[in-house]
Amino acid sequence: IRSVAEAHPDALLKAWEGLGYYSRVRNLQRAAQMILERHGGRIPDDYSELRGLPGIGDYTAGAVLSIAYNLPVPAVDANVERVFSRLFDIDSPVKSIAASDFIRHMARELIPEGQAREFNQALMEFGALICSKNPRCELCPLAAHCQSKRLGIAKERPVPGKKVSYAALEIISGALIHNGKIFLQKRLESGVWAGFWEFPGGKLEEGESPEQGVTSEFAEETEFMVRPVSCLGTVRHGYTRYRIRMH
Repeated sequence: IRSVAEAHPDALLKAWEGLGYYSRVRNLQRAAQMILERHGGRIPDDYSELRGLPGIGDYTAGAVLSIAYNLPVPAVDANVERVFSRLFDIDSPVKSIAASDFIRHMARELIPEGQAREFNQALMEFGALICSKNPRCELCPLAAHCQSKRLGIAKERPVPGKKVSYAALEIISGALIHNGKIFLQKRLESGVWAGFWEFPGGKLEEGESPEQGVTSEFAEETEFMVRPVSCLGTVRHGYTRYRIRMH
């Protein structure tokens, strides 16, 4: 905990490289610092104290308290939501307030005394391997108790939530190479991908060609007057609420 708390942020980002959701590693460091300052260097075993740390939500708190401390706290992930939606034939999206409250209540009530660690891990594993997106009902040890199987609608549970809509973005980015060196710049310390290194670029304006866009972005961000030489390619990437095409 101390090594994370005292590490240089760039070293942590490098260690985290490739895992995505980089705000998580920043929260991890802030949480480690708070654990040192407020909890004597020991991860709290109290739900409200643990929940008060940056980046700790209901699932993470439940996972830590049950797996690390064997406390009877539910750890409800997508696998567990799917299991309960089928077992109890929940006819509303699992993220709705009523369904979510019911699942958390049942997940807590069903924890065998003194076996929270094993139960929560087994439940998540069961959802991942047996009661998966394509349920393997023929192998299910709970088949005799499953309301959705009895009704023949296991594949219709969980009920889909609201469909996510994605925004399409056209992005340009330029690799400036000069005397064998490549120019990188650091993003601001606030906002999306704060403090990351990047090639200059940005959103392509309507009616603008990639060549025009990269020239204007370089002039605006760096005051360098550049001339596009060649296109290295086009990359398509999807994340969160966006679908990006980057030139």
